[in-house]
Amino acid sequence: MDNNNGYRINNPDGILNLDFDQWKKSCTNNGYGQIKETSSSDQQEIVPSEEIYDTGKNSSNKKSAGAASAGQGGANTDGNYSNVASSSGAVSGQSSLAVNSVISSGIGTLTSTIASTLAAAIMVVAVFVSTLTISLSLVMADVDRLVVQVNMEGAQDEDFETPIVAILEGDDGIYIEQSVFSDTRYLTFEGLAPEKEYSICVRNEEKIFDKKSFSTAATRKENGSIVAYTEGKDVFIVAKDVVLEPNEFYSIVAKDGTGNKLFGKDSNEKNESFKFTPDKPTDLYITLSIGGEVYAVCELKMNAGPLYDFEHGTWKWTDDYKASISFADFYGGNPLVISANVIEKTTILPGCETAGEKTYTATATYDGVNYKDVKTVAVAALGHEYGEPSFTWTETSDGYTATAEFICIRDGHKETVTAEVASVTTRPTCEKDGFVTCTATVVFNNQSYSDEKIFVKENTALGHEYDEPSFTWTETENGYVATAEFTCIRDGYKKTVEAEVLAVTARPTCEDDEYVTYTATVVFENESYSEEKIVVSEGTALGHEYGELIAEVPATYDETGMAAHYHCSVCGKYFDTDKNEVPESSLVIGALGHTYSELVAEVPATCEEAGTIAHYYCAVCGKLFNANNAEISEDDLVIPPA
Repeated sequence: MDNNNGYRINNPDGILNLDFDQWKKSCTNNGYGQIKETSSSDQQEIVPSEEIYDTGKNSSNKKSAGAASAGQGGANTDGNYSNVASSSGAVSGQSSLAVNSVISSGIGTLTSTIASTLAAAIMVVAVFVSTLTISLSLVMADVDRLVVQVNMEGAQDEDFETPIVAILEGDDGIYIEQSVFSDTRYLTFEGLAPEKEYSICVRNEEKIFDKKSFSTAATRKENGSIVAYTEGKDVFIVAKDVVLEPNEFYSIVAKDGTGNKLFGKDSNEKNESFKFTPDKPTDLYITLSIGGEVYAVCELKMNAGPLYDFEHGTWKWTDDYKASISFADFYGGNPLVISANVIEKTTILPGCETAGEKTYTATATYDGVNYKDVKTVAVAALGHEYGEPSFTWTETSDGYTATAEFICIRDGHKETVTAEVASVTTRPTCEKDGFVTCTATVVFNNQSYSDEKIFVKENTALGHEYDEPSFTWTETENGYVATAEFTCIRDGYKKTVEAEVLAVTARPTCEDDEYVTYTATVVFENESYSEEKIVVSEGTALGHEYGELIAEVPATYDETGMAAHYHCSVCGKYFDTDKNEVPESSLVIGALGHTYSELVAEVPATCEEAGTIAHYYCAVCGKLFNANNAEISEDDLVIPPA
């Protein structure tokens, strides 16, 4: 529809919340005059830097004359998407309207409410403090309509427990009241007269948030329109019949309900289509502007529900050949998953050595559309079915080997498998021959089979074989004697042999007791065996000979000193003043070192007087040092006369 009102809107992103067609409707909003608020309101021309668009909750509209916008209030309930465009009607003339603008009866109610609120606040410990501020700015001024933006800051749910309303009044008697909610972003007042100033006040029964005056336009004229609609997750914007001056272009801008810019494009084509894809479904507010001034606006409500990609379904098969098809949500939500009906069919029967084949056909139907997927699966060959094997044993120079022969019960096919043979040798005893127990094992078709055979080694009895001996020590008046007992590891036969004992005495030290080391040795069947026993004489340690405390030797500037200490005259160990053993190095006191002065500069010799070389001196001991810190005498300082 056309909007010929003789003005241009100085608000590139202003949005009209109007009556909408179900899918598409063009909107034209063109003119040549800029809209400004009237001077009586002390307001400047408003060009908002960020727009927030009203989704419409202004359901309480009252008129004493004229008509409020039918598009205000109420959520869109059309199908999947609501694609709309805004427009304004032509003016036929001014209306003479009467309105009762006196609200004297509300004063008493307001006073009573405030008193009750204060009394309740005194009794409540936690009092709600509102930080809500509301300001109005002009979006569009038509010949018979005003659209204003509601700018809120600090809004809380408690702020709207007391109803907030926006009241439009004019000197022509028009009075319109609309409710303001927490998500109200735009208000539209319709049925107004051309070139008239109207006051809009936002208030509740306790305070006035903002009050401003705005004027309607005088005339309107046609200059293009925009249409917006969706296909899948894509948004299409169509600009039509845009009239441009030479070298002039228009801008298409789309924003979401919070004012975020989602799309922007410039063009100088009279008719052109634009396409973009939002990251997620949202309410869109679209403007067509030339030179920063809006000429057409429209609103597009996208379905917030999932949008499935039915063109690209994904089939999923389980290990037990159940199937489902899933369709992704364009906006990242959970996919739509449909279980399929699966039909199994064997197309090729398997044999013992030849594979067969099966096909699984999955079908699913959604919204009248059929989807199909076929999975072909190879069926493994049946394999031969064998009975119990027969084992064949063979003796070799390395031991025994075995094979197992399997015969298929269906076709007589034979398989010979070499067995893994585990041999357990039983050693001969003193009187009996040894023997070998062999176990043959094969794994065939994932099943284990075994056979056992015993092979006796004739004439292999070994006679007695003795283990390591156990020694027995006996104390006598002359020391210790010992015997060694040998036991046959096969039949337990025992034999005792007298041992030869050698004694070695270790004398006591300062710290260790005296002890004797006895070594018993026997020779049996050409093998030598020995055992050692140590006998300690408890309490025979000599103790240290500390002597007198050796006084501390202080360190000098050139030489180290030594701390006070004890020195054992027997073992030569060092001890601190508490007679704790310490290493000798810990007693050393480091040399003090010299305290060097600043370098004394050289005094050159003259023809008549001697000079002195550059040098240091120790501030403590007074010794002299050359520039290289080497100690020198006073004579070394002298530089003879030249």
